[in-house]
Amino acid sequence: MTYYGDRIESEIYGSAVLIYKRKDVGGNNWWYRLKIDGVKGYVKKSSKTEKENIALRNAEKEYEKLRLRADNNLSIKSYTAKEYFDEWIEKTSKTDARRKWTKGVFYRYINEFMGSNQLNTLTFDFVKGYWNFRWAYYDKAKNRKKIEYNEKRAGSYEKVGKAQRVRRAKNMSSKNIVLKPKYNTLRAEGSIINEMLKDAYNDGLMIRAIRIAVKDASNVADFVAQKDTRRATFSSHEHQVLRTNLRYYADNVGKQKAKKFNKTHLMQRRMLYTFVMLAGSCGARVGELKKLKWGDIRYETSSGEETIYVDIRGETSKVRRDRTAVAHDVASTGKVLDKWKKETEFGKKTDLVFYSAHYAKHGQREVELGNAFKNYLKSVEYEGREDGLYRDKDSNARTLYSLRHWY
Repeated sequence: MTYYGDRIESEIYGSAVLIYKRKDVGGNNWWYRLKIDGVKGYVKKSSKTEKENIALRNAEKEYEKLRLRADNNLSIKSYTAKEYFDEWIEKTSKTDARRKWTKGVFYRYINEFMGSNQLNTLTFDFVKGYWNFRWAYYDKAKNRKKIEYNEKRAGSYEKVGKAQRVRRAKNMSSKNIVLKPKYNTLRAEGSIINEMLKDAYNDGLMIRAIRIAVKDASNVADFVAQKDTRRATFSSHEHQVLRTNLRYYADNVGKQKAKKFNKTHLMQRRMLYTFVMLAGSCGARVGELKKLKWGDIRYETSSGEETIYVDIRGETSKVRRDRTAVAHDVASTGKVLDKWKKETEFGKKTDLVFYSAHYAKHGQREVELGNAFKNYLKSVEYEGREDGLYRDKDSNARTLYSLRHWY
């Protein structure tokens, strides 16, 4: 319990503004206690001074500021951007994967820029400065160290059940780090800032709403031109080559035959085959398909024609809404799905369609097929290209999301 010693009330505001000494803490600083009309409880802080007149005047200034905020239906609680983000991100309706990604972006970039700033002091000009900060982020020596190859990382392990798994590390040939961010990268980061600040304004923590636009990020011609582009996809001929080779890949025959393989490796290949066929057929997002269960796939026949419906559950979707996708090319897609359901040991309605085959003996775990797809695309011979089908004619890397754009 706080001991109020040497109490002094404000001559202007009476007991609503009180400074006092605390005997339960060290030091001789004055503290203040403020009571704002219509607000439950008290505001208590250290004045960080031993001088009585300065402590009282500071307390009165803080009281006036907080009362003005309360009169304008603004929160009297003060947050830094980081403090608000830590509470906000847990309350959002984002999927676990999206929440994890958002945290990663915030703590690497946004936090360094504005994390220690009070929300109620942010201005449009300051927040807009994020683009210059982000554009030059890897120009700083301390930030370049974050992408340097660390040999020690490659030898570290983590336990998964009774097995050990080598933790992935950056390597000498990694192309995952882009020193100058692309348009869509900054658009995604700007969306995080705008969404967070919009909710902070609605929560009464900011005097005015602030929203920044990615078009202000750079005047570089190549960068500005990216706003009219989409992620890399496939031409009709490329997609046909992809599918043809994928059948060989799944069956481990012909040019796609692996020199060494085992049952788990073969299951991973067939799972990737099924994933690629379904993704290109129904256009669902990668994260949605990774959480798809057999009970979410329906076959219906009308007028002699069969249709495959893929029900996307709201809790697995980026947009948090239920919807149904219709699979095209039913004959091929349905055949691949049926074959995979017979091969997998997890065929119940409540089982995931796609899962980590490597850890299947420990039960189902969400699968990561991005690297497998990347390596597969590189293995496909196409027009003498060094990386096969991995990059398009403009040298843009293709990912699993390219299948959605193909759709």
